[in-house]
Amino acid sequence: MLIFLQPVLILVHKVIMFQCLKICRPPSENRAAAAFRLAAFGLLNSKSALGAYCRHQQTRLGAPKAITATAHKLARTFYSMLINGTEYVDQGQDYYEKQYQERVLHNLKKRATEMGFELIAKDVSMFEISKT
Repeated sequence: MLIFLQPVLILVHKVIMFQCLKICRPPSENRAAAAFRLAAFGLLNSKSALGAYCRHQQTRLGAPKAITATAHKLARTFYSMLINGTEYVDQGQDYYEKQYQERVLHNLKKRATEMGFELIAKDVSMFEISKT
């Protein structure tokens, strides 16, 4: 009886170990992609243009997709620097925000003219509240 139990126990053990390895093991993925994702996660609190991009994408898409999108942008920038031999120059968060506001305003004006409206900027100085 002991002879029959031992192979059964070994077989059950191997099946359980196979299932555990199949379920518990993380899928093998590219190490470069993991490195870019880790760098993108670090950019969430950065005051750089890429950090502003990452935070903007996070509000639009959610954190996981924003990190993936920022990692993809980092990979494209890294590849471009590697091929062309250029250095990375960060324009800063203010540059990205200004560029984003100009893009939003341009698209808003374009949509207004397509609908037959004219977009006129208000004089902001009339609505400023004095701090005295």
